[in-house]
This record gives sequence, C-alpha cells and structure tokens, in this order.
Amino acid sequence: MRPPARRRSTSTLSDPARRAATTGPLLDTAARGLRLLAKALPTADLTESSVRQLFTGALAAGTDITDDAWCDLFTALDRTPVDRQAFCMRALTRALFEAPEAARTLANRWASVPAAGESARATVLAVRLADGDLADARANADRLARQHCMSRWSLFCLAQLASTAGDLTAATAAFQTALDRHGAAPEILSGLAGTLLCQARSTDARAYLARMAHALPHSAVERGRRDTLDHGEQLRAATVAGAIDGGRAGRLGAAANYTHPAKVRTLWQRHAALATPVNRFRTVAAYTNGVMFDAVERLARDRPALRHIVNYGT
Repeated sequence: MRPPARRRSTSTLSDPARRAATTGPLLDTAARGLRLLAKALPTADLTESSVRQLFTGALAAGTDITDDAWCDLFTALDRTPVDRQAFCMRALTRALFEAPEAARTLANRWASVPAAGESARATVLAVRLADGDLADARANADRLARQHCMSRWSLFCLAQLASTAGDLTAATAAFQTALDRHGAAPEILSGLAGTLLCQARSTDARAYLARMAHALPHSAVERGRRDTLDHGEQLRAATVAGAIDGGRAGRLGAAANYTHPAKVRTLWQRHAALATPVNRFRTVAAYTNGVMFDAVERLARDRPALRHIVNYGT
C-alpha cells in the first residue's frame, strides 16, 4: 500500500532538519507521531485519549503532512491484532468526525490510491458514511469487501453502512461474520442486538445484550449499573418533587451544569463547534441535540403555556 509518488517526493525522511525547515515544526511533529505510533502498536501501553489526541494533531497539520506517514500507520494497522486495530481505528474515527474538512481531505487522498489496504479503505468508508454519501460509501465498501479476511473493524463499518441504508439483513450478516471470525466484542454484540431489535427479534437481541455484559470488564459493568440506578433515582425524585433544577453541578438537570463560568466557557465553545447539523451522524452531541431540540420545539408549539423545560438527560 503506497501513496502517490508526487507526495512521496515532497519528504526526505532521512533528513529531519530539511523536513523541519520545509514543512514546519507542527507538520514534522505530527508525521513523527504517526510513525512512532505505527512502530509502537504491537507492544505500547496506549490510551484511547492519547491516541485520539495524536490523530487530532495530525489532522490539524493539514494537507502537507506526508502521505508516507499515514501509509506507515495504515500498513501497521493492517498487521495489528484485531483488538488493537479496532482500538486505534475507533480513536481515529472519532478524531475524523470532529474535523469534517480534514477528514474529507484525507479520505479523498486515500480513495484514489489503488493499492490502499484495509485500514485505509475502512477510514474512507467511515468518512463517506458520516457525510451521508451512501453511493460513494457503497463503492468503498465493495473495495473493502475484496480484502482476503476482513478485520472486526472493517466488518463493523460494513454493518454500519448496511444499517444506515436500511438493509438490516446485510447488517445482521456483517455483525454475525465479525462475531464468528473474531469473537465477542462489545461493539459487535451491541450492534447485532440493535439490528435484531429493529427486526422485532427481541428474544435474540436480549441474548446478545447479555453476552455483551459478559464481554465488558466487570468494573465497567458495575460503574454503568451504579450510574443508571443513580440517574434513575435522580429523575424519579425530580419528577415527584416537580423540580426545575437538579441542584449542584454534575447532577442531572442542574442549572449549574450550563451556567458555571469556569466550566461552561470552554464547554460551550467546543459544543458549538461539534453540535452542528452537518455533524448529526458524526458526534453524540450533534445527534442528541437534534433529538432534544426537535422535541423541545414540538413541546413549545403544542403547549404554549409551558414556562420551563428541564433537560434531565437526552
């Protein structure tokens, strides 16, 4: 999997001083970061947040970061065990979804590389799917499906495309193939359960949800259980009391979550950038905002006497 020759000619990897002089420190650092990650994939103790920050920096470096650096990364990912590959691809996809223009630029470059490997193809597919370009997403999916033995992540992407296109049978088949070939993983089990629920196969779906709980770390299951119980109790108590403020910061429905200056200044700036209509299928913030504000608008229209609408969780 090699990028276009014209891009390779712009970088001399054996001459760091020349590269820093011609592309600048940000580009040099971003390229080095991608290469270091490629080398570290097999053994390094990585966190998703740190990997995501690295990808965010690489995308911010713009179009002049060398294709060789991305090529080294994608090649390493293609040779990485499925769990580690999915871990990194998930971080990359989240970084891409938060930078739509940079994501399109990267996808456009790699879509034109005939010998692009599986991880590069899956990246292009994810970007096209997030853009709602189903025709191009299907074309990339066809190329991705020609891979000898697709990874769990690639099958997950194919299932997401099929679900978005309304082909629940194909989505179920892709999730099931991922499960059969690569074993249980939370995103596969939850995706399969959701697809089955959409087909009114609730008994089968619940069985996969139960398996998902066993596939998650015990600490994560317990934390989720405690949070769910706590949030449920907060909502019950607020409903009984008719409360319009959840209380201290951090609690559901608390005005302080949206008014504390030190917290909200940064939070809202970031939120405003992410929760735009174009990001509806890229970020949780944009999707839940669409759902929530649509519901608020309906309430305001249908019940004009309302004076308070409290968000106790979307």
